[in-house]
Amino acid sequence: MGLITSIEYLQPAIQERIKSGIQEQIIGRALLEKELNPDTYLNYLNSEIAKASEAISKLLDESKREGADLDNITMAMVWNKERKTALLRLKDLVSQEPATGRELPSELDTEQARVYFARAVAAGLMSEQYKWLASQYLLACFCREMSVKLDLGKGYNSDGQKRLSWKPFEALFNVKAKNLTTSLNDIKKTGQDPIGIEKVEAIFND
Repeated sequence: MGLITSIEYLQPAIQERIKSGIQEQIIGRALLEKELNPDTYLNYLNSEIAKASEAISKLLDESKREGADLDNITMAMVWNKERKTALLRLKDLVSQEPATGRELPSELDTEQARVYFARAVAAGLMSEQYKWLASQYLLACFCREMSVKLDLGKGYNSDGQKRLSWKPFEALFNVKAKNLTTSLNDIKKTGQDPIGIEKVEAIFND
């Protein structure tokens, strides 16, 4: 047979076997990952979706080679397309889940703020439940940049720099008052950026 890329064109028995395998191997593994590592679950899904997309692309290229085994490529192609579809559905379910334990302060409950939070999640710096996963020095840098970008401090200091607003971030990330300021001052004293600062900077490169 020629190359088939959609499961609906396969024999019912083969369709059932693929769907059963996706349920047991792909969905089952993903749900286990969610249970064991909830903070990095979305990163896991994104990684697996990317792997499936890469596999599909490679299989398409392989199918164009002279003498390619189209039967085997068809099975692998359909498997990875179903795999990707299943993972995307799981990702959609994640986006529908309410954040547990923490609510966004009103100052941070804006479209632009959510964009920055989503980028931080994608970079592995925080979970979708607003739990910070990196160092407090990076958190201080993240909050400083976000405060400036969102103009939360309103106005400028005597030195011409924008004022910073720490309270919304202290509430969201459950950080004691002044701890973020202290961390930022420590960075200034040493003159050394914390490890991973490039991830924070990339978030705010609009």
